[in-house]
Amino acid sequence: MVCDYDATELNVDKGETIVVITTESGWALCEKTDGTRGWLPIEVLEL
Repeated sequence: MVCDYDATELNVDKGETIVVITTESGWALCEKTDGTRGWLPIEVLEL
């Protein structure tokens, strides 16, 4: 399947709260409390 995407990586600080929107191929599309969205490697996320 082919679809449009934005490959922007998200800058976050350790301990910052984010929302995971979706995951794909080892990456998570996340949103910060200010509405900024971007991708983070799943291995850096803590639950």
